[in-house]
Amino acid sequence: MFLFAFIYKCKYLVIYEYIKKVICYNLIDLEECVMDAWIDSFLGNCIELTVLVRVLLSMLLGFILGIEREMYKRPAGLRTHILVCVAACLVMLVSIYGFDDGDPARLAAQVVSGVGFLGAGAIMREDKGNSITGITTAATIWLSAMIGLSCGNGFYFGAILVTICSLIILTILRSLEEKISASKKYKSRVVLIVKHEDDLVSNIRKNIQECNLEVSSLESKVFNYDKQKAVKLVIIFEKDSSLNSLYEFVGKVEDKYTPIELKLSHE
Repeated sequence: MFLFAFIYKCKYLVIYEYIKKVICYNLIDLEECVMDAWIDSFLGNCIELTVLVRVLLSMLLGFILGIEREMYKRPAGLRTHILVCVAACLVMLVSIYGFDDGDPARLAAQVVSGVGFLGAGAIMREDKGNSITGITTAATIWLSAMIGLSCGNGFYFGAILVTICSLIILTILRSLEEKISASKKYKSRVVLIVKHEDDLVSNIRKNIQECNLEVSSLESKVFNYDKQKAVKLVIIFEKDSSLNSLYEFVGKVEDKYTPIELKLSHE
């Protein structure tokens, strides 16, 4: 048993040593990546050339990340992601080359927390509904800032790798997410209590048709409420009903009938 454990441990030690030899120049500790070291050695000690390459790389990676958001007409598109990525890269460069003494991570830390306010502007709540959009765009804004910081710090391999992974997540996994969402269809229910009036049910049906919704069932009941007649409607919509259309219908009902009670739920 002990012999097996010893052999098992030695196997991973051999793999670890092999990784160090392949990926890194330094065979003692895993500190310097081959790709980053090769680029820095090519640039030499010229600060202007180093700054140029890092800024252009951040601009390119910001473009790659923003083009996907632009294709889907998101609130923050191509230019926003490029600007955020380049600005974060500049902050990192200023931290490294702008001060003789000090911790370069201080300005970078401010970017990590401060860019969240910009991303929050992309998050929106749909009017008269519970749908929230823009969270993915906010995440890509924050991500573009982190990629910019990596470029500014000379961590080229990490910046390029994360950009490629992000592009795969935003494109390939989108179709998978849509398939999962389609398999979880639900019925929507609207419970409505309004004052009694003539042709109420037929008018409600017209409103439903105007919103391009299909009704699975509609039940109505007349009862006394506060010394006057009221109608309780329970409307169940089909599973493939659009949430935006449901919120539009709820908005029309609120504006036209001033309901005593109105509830929208999903099953």
